Amino acid sequence: MELVIGIDENGLGPRLGPMIATAVALEVERYDEKRLARSLRRIGFTDSKDVAGFGSMAAGEARALAIVRAATGSQPATLDALVRAVSLKDEAWLRATCPTRGHEPCWQEPLALPAWSSPGQIAAENRALERALERSGVRLVAVRSSLLCASRLNERLSAGMSKSRVDLCAFEELALALVDALGREARVICGRVGMLKFYDGAFGPLSSLLRTTLEESDTRSHYRVLGVGEIEFTVDADRHHAPVALASLVGKLLREGFVARMNAFYASRVPGLRHASGYNDPVTAAFIEETRDARRVACVPDRCFERLR
Repeated sequence: MELVIGIDENGLGPRLGPMIATAVALEVERYDEKRLARSLRRIGFTDSKDVAGFGSMAAGEARALAIVRAATGSQPATLDALVRAVSLKDEAWLRATCPTRGHEPCWQEPLALPAWSSPGQIAAENRALERALERSGVRLVAVRSSLLCASRLNERLSAGMSKSRVDLCAFEELALALVDALGREARVICGRVGMLKFYDGAFGPLSSLLRTTLEESDTRSHYRVLGVGEIEFTVDADRHHAPVALASLVGKLLREGFVARMNAFYASRVPGLRHASGYNDPVTAAFIEETRDARRVACVPDRCFERLR
């Protein structure tokens, strides 16, 4: 059986909320990328940008929860349970940079799942995904996510790393962790990181491993890494490779869950506050200004709220 791992990011560019990278691993007799992508696209399991977004999460949430259930055997009932099920790091690490006071916007507000979709919708997506995977001879074997809150991201940016470099390191850590957990080399397919084309000199966790460059072109950067397998960074990977699309759906649910929690916290303290996506838009800019006093009262440090860039 061939082991294929798809990795994608959610939230590289926003001003608020976490940056998340997610990996989905599957086993298949022979990976036919076009056939599998077509099979899952037919039932709506495609790039998260096509089916989910701020304010329109019902379909994306139901499909993300179906993916988690297929990979782990259970469906999380809360955001915290989802984090425990898929996070690469444990909760102690995730909260290690939190202030004694001021952690509430990220961790105190409860969020039950499903938050946007219905149980019937989730059941239908579970059945559709199960049938599609069975027809394709595919088994989902793992899903893992790297979660970097604003504080963790700002820490790395202050140390001189670019957001793209932080993103790449998260991809590498996920690939290494899944290959180690599953006990064998894999074909690792990643979305392209920013405009990066030449990865060999940019690697972090993979830099100490013996590598061979197989291809570096405008659309694909492809390497052989001893002990890991083959890793490639491909333009529009989430549209052409099903495991990357599945990873993007799970990552989108995680990010929107934390953004929803943040919105609920501040909306309860600032009358008339509009919920923000966290992206670079006028509503988010207003949200940042209008929550200034509430953040001061709640002792939320700036480093935990807004990214440096």
